[in-house]
Amino acid sequence: MFKFKGRKNVFLGVLLIVATVLLQFSSIALAAPNSESVEMSVEAGYENTVRVRSDAPFYITLVNKGEGFSGEAQVIINTASQSKAVYAINFDLPEGSTKKLTLNVPIITAVRKVQIRIESNGRLIKEQEYSFNKVLPPETPMIGVLGDAYNQLRTLNGLRIKQNQVDNIGKIVVNNSYNDSMGTVIESPAEIIQLNEENLPDDINGLAAFDCIIIADYDTSLLSDKQIKAVEKWLDEGKTLILAGGTNAKKVYSGLSDYLKPFEISGSKKESIAESLEKFTERSAPDALVDLSTGNVGDGKILMGDETTPLAISYKKEQGKLIFIAFDPTMSPISGWASSSEMWKRLMDESMQTVNTDIYRDRDYYRYTSVVHQVPEDQTPPYKTLLLIILAYIIIVGPVLYIILKWRDKRDYSWIVIPGLSVLCLGIIYAAGLRTRYTSAVMNNYSIIHLNSDSKKAEIQTYSGVFNNRPGKMVIEYSKDYKVETLRENDYYYDYRFNVPDEEYEKAQIKSKIYANDPVRHEIFNVTLWEPSILKTSQVQEYSGNLIKSVSLNGKEVSVELVNDTGFAFEDSFIVVGENYVDVGNLLPNEEKKITFSLDDTNIAKSLYSYLDSKYFDQSNTYNNWPKNWREQSRRRNALESFDRFSNNNILYNNYKNTKVVFVALNFENVDYGLKINGKKPKTYDANVIFATNDLYFEEGKRYDIPKGIIGPVFEGGEYVDFYGAYNEGMAIYADTEVFYRFEIPRDMTVDKFTIDWSAAVPEYMKEMYSQGVLPKDQFGASYELFIYNNALSDWEKMDDVFEAEEEAKNYINDENIIKVKIVVNIDETVGRSEYVWKPEISLSGVRKNAGN
Repeated sequence: MFKFKGRKNVFLGVLLIVATVLLQFSSIALAAPNSESVEMSVEAGYENTVRVRSDAPFYITLVNKGEGFSGEAQVIINTASQSKAVYAINFDLPEGSTKKLTLNVPIITAVRKVQIRIESNGRLIKEQEYSFNKVLPPETPMIGVLGDAYNQLRTLNGLRIKQNQVDNIGKIVVNNSYNDSMGTVIESPAEIIQLNEENLPDDINGLAAFDCIIIADYDTSLLSDKQIKAVEKWLDEGKTLILAGGTNAKKVYSGLSDYLKPFEISGSKKESIAESLEKFTERSAPDALVDLSTGNVGDGKILMGDETTPLAISYKKEQGKLIFIAFDPTMSPISGWASSSEMWKRLMDESMQTVNTDIYRDRDYYRYTSVVHQVPEDQTPPYKTLLLIILAYIIIVGPVLYIILKWRDKRDYSWIVIPGLSVLCLGIIYAAGLRTRYTSAVMNNYSIIHLNSDSKKAEIQTYSGVFNNRPGKMVIEYSKDYKVETLRENDYYYDYRFNVPDEEYEKAQIKSKIYANDPVRHEIFNVTLWEPSILKTSQVQEYSGNLIKSVSLNGKEVSVELVNDTGFAFEDSFIVVGENYVDVGNLLPNEEKKITFSLDDTNIAKSLYSYLDSKYFDQSNTYNNWPKNWREQSRRRNALESFDRFSNNNILYNNYKNTKVVFVALNFENVDYGLKINGKKPKTYDANVIFATNDLYFEEGKRYDIPKGIIGPVFEGGEYVDFYGAYNEGMAIYADTEVFYRFEIPRDMTVDKFTIDWSAAVPEYMKEMYSQGVLPKDQFGASYELFIYNNALSDWEKMDDVFEAEEEAKNYINDENIIKVKIVVNIDETVGRSEYVWKPEISLSGVRKNAGN
């Protein structure tokens, strides 16, 4: 009896302990704070201003007046008409403490409203609706000013700056200026933002919102090392940094790294700069003494002033530009100069580059959707084996089983044998197809890799099609070092100006959640089985080697020496010189090849698509015999076509058609970003397009005849025009206008004679009317006049369709070895039609100068 009682006491004691522990946990769970014990304040953007397609910082300050707790802060933004995304960060908030949380959130639409939430253990603690004061369109130039004399630069606010378009992948300048749908050069009013050591972002994603940062009269030693490193990377990725010297040069230089101080300041002087300012701005300037920084220009380009007194010097930093101004523009007399805005405008127009952000999100989606959806079929079921198994099953359960059971007089056993054989057959089929099943998500990567021989860096932009191997939630994890953008199929087509009424805003569903921890955890909800999501990310890797060892031109013969010391394996490679596409074949690591060809060889393809037609199977041509490897050929062709679309035809046609050779190759090695899908590494497939460029080499003192098609025209501007043709080789004209081009001749070449052929620019029917002396405007709605700029006369000179210059050639070539031409088009609007012109071509003869001449 006593024994039983003791056991009973022990049991009750254990039960009491368990109950106490459970109660303790329960009390902890129930001890979540209430809304009254937590205070929350929110600031966002820069001066409550954000720009669409840029990250905006959210500063959430929490004050805890109750017990300590853990939770997460959430920022909920609209991503489309019926969808929202949650950006979250975890925190611990001890009793009586204050904490400031920072979240960088990409602004996708022009919806001003944002929800801010604080949750703990799944319970809502605090909620607040926040609204931006100003939402800027993505093309608006944003200029940050780090300066104690910020007010002296407020005149820059609203300054209309030309948009210099830069491709957001590879950072290649597409044209000198950005044009709207009618081709008009756009000048957008700039937005000026005051920055300091508190709000200057310390990561590249936050800094990417700014196109330009000006540092004037500011002590940069207040900045952290992390902020300085971020500015360096931001600059390299295509942005503009302007530093002001003069009176406050020591303050400005105090905390900067050597990389950000290319102008070596050695002293100072006082001098009037009125003459240089007037020459640069074409405006009268105050004649007063100004404090100037003096020093070594180095490899900079003088924009204002001269070699004796350089006033503004531009330095190339990877894809960006750093401009050093030798005086302080925030001080008198410059700060009070009525035309100072013109000085700033010309500096900005020369240097600033706004990223090529498409108005519609489907541009990126459509550009790459076909290639990232094209997953290689390396896990297909063994169809022949399966057919044999099914055929054997039919024979066995049919005549064979019937004969055996009839012979044994056991036909009643068929009710047992047939189901058994069916199960056995299904098991065999299941086992045969087991290796073809995916046990993880599938990731099909497509990367564009630019081998930058100057910086020895491989600049990589990757698009990935991620296919979820299970329905429901897909979880993507990746390092905070990478910025991963998701382009989901049902959200891709919304205009960035998209806004919603209040009732629609409330109905929008949360489609994804991103935890800003390290690694970043990106949850995408309600994903169907094998539904593709498109990811976009990038990275930069160091590499060694040169690849294109040399490029030379001898008459019409081109020689290219290739040495693959890069470590990459190149497949299906080819080179492009002017409009010539020459096959190279495979180029394995440590392999060398010399390619020699003639520019007038009629067997060489003259466009990308004619080259691809000769190399790969064309699925659109149903008359072709389909080869056994047609899927792989189609995949390779698609990768190269997507590369062409990626650059808007400018890498292979426009941008590098200036005495350069382009090397292009396929590669199938994995570009690793360390991503995990649903907690493990996905099954990955990779298709990479690698390209590199090099200049044609011209031997000193040797004469060269450069034929048409090597030096291409660069479009400088024109209103009411649009690019026309498969490779933007023409212009569509919609109203009376002038269209400007320039030819950039190698800087070290002295030209003896040149010929500009614009005959293709004038349609044949116009040539006939000109020859008859009939005014074409009266009958056909348009007239054309062609001009070339005569530097000796400082005026435009009328030219014929084919213009030859020999003795007077030097009159048309300026100090930068540039020839400028234009076409004037007049259209009769009553005709109601557009006109089309083609770009001019140039051939020339000249001698490369000896070094030092």
